[in-house]
Amino acid sequence: MSLSSPIIEYVVSIQIDTNLSKEANEWAFEFQLKGDRNEVNFSLGQHMIRIVRKVFAANTNCVSYMHEFRFSEKDVGKIKQLELVNFMCQESIKEVNLLEIQVKNIFRNDQQIFPIDKPISSNSRLVLRPNLKPGENGIYYVITTHTGNKQMNKSTELNISFQLIGDKAKTKSIALQHSQLNKQAFVCGKKDVFEIFANDVGRITKVVIANQSDSNPNNHWFVDNFEVKNLKNSEISNFPVNKILAPTEEIVLFPMSICEILYQVILRLNELDGQASPNKHLVDIYFVIKGIKGSTKKIYLNNYETKRQDHHDQDPKEKYFEFKSDDVGKIEQINLSINAENSPDNYIFIDFIEIKIPVRSEAYKFPIERVLGEYFEDGKCELDLEVWKHPERHSHIGRD
Repeated sequence: MSLSSPIIEYVVSIQIDTNLSKEANEWAFEFQLKGDRNEVNFSLGQHMIRIVRKVFAANTNCVSYMHEFRFSEKDVGKIKQLELVNFMCQESIKEVNLLEIQVKNIFRNDQQIFPIDKPISSNSRLVLRPNLKPGENGIYYVITTHTGNKQMNKSTELNISFQLIGDKAKTKSIALQHSQLNKQAFVCGKKDVFEIFANDVGRITKVVIANQSDSNPNNHWFVDNFEVKNLKNSEISNFPVNKILAPTEEIVLFPMSICEILYQVILRLNELDGQASPNKHLVDIYFVIKGIKGSTKKIYLNNYETKRQDHHDQDPKEKYFEFKSDDVGKIEQINLSINAENSPDNYIFIDFIEIKIPVRSEAYKFPIERVLGEYFEDGKCELDLEVWKHPERHSHIGRD
């Protein structure tokens, strides 16, 4: 004779940007809570609110509302997952920004925090896992995996997890589930992308990857490459692997070493309305180079202006810069910005930018042909630019 799970009390706190008890008459959240012993389905609505309190974000005027509920259900054991199955609300509220959900098992004194910070609307579904502990700061990471062509697994449900370790903190072990690219993850020759909300570990120093699948010869995973992108600062950490990971096996990986290389930047200025620029000095220019291996830090370009060694008579409309920074590999994009000052003197009119990497004899051109400055055109002071797709036509720029 099996014993049924005891009925216990739960406290659920839902933090959103709207006070639903005042803004709407009819609304409800439908959830499924999973633990290591059981799972339960429950709904939370207007009539179940125990208390609503304001939450003020630190150092800002932003206010959100914590809606607290208390209810009784069977014991699920240690909380593993919370799924938002549905959100229903009257038509006057199209969507709300769901910031965080806290679930506490009173019987076990087990409290789990699910940071979210995403808009939800009617019929939204979210699968949430408690990646943070109370007091930890969370950020989003994008995990990209490449499964090699020597794939040995025939399983449709590999159980792969990872842990990030950085110079400030570390995450818990996090399962890789729900690939954004494929219905089934970790298929031979495929790339998978996962978005994870986890503790901010700072600069990543290593990653632990584990194959937690059952001990079965079909459950091997040939991982070719593992990449982590920090969406807070766009820093990319790349981990070449090229290894078969057997069930119950884990490996510790260190990011591919990044060396500094020399970058040469040529900035070709234009004239405004046919007249020479009235600027007596170059405006403050900031520069980020983005490549397949990662991104450079934000560089104050003015500090690195110099004279071209290959041109004795340099065109005054050309500004030339040299600096050393992280090798980002093949360049894909740059971010260019100036200080935002609503003044007719704070602008720059650029024809194009060229970046050269002498160590690899590479050159990349970025046509611009526009003004940057709040006082001009659309008022933009920042641009994201893609590489021009005709490299054979710009092996050299400037006067001979």
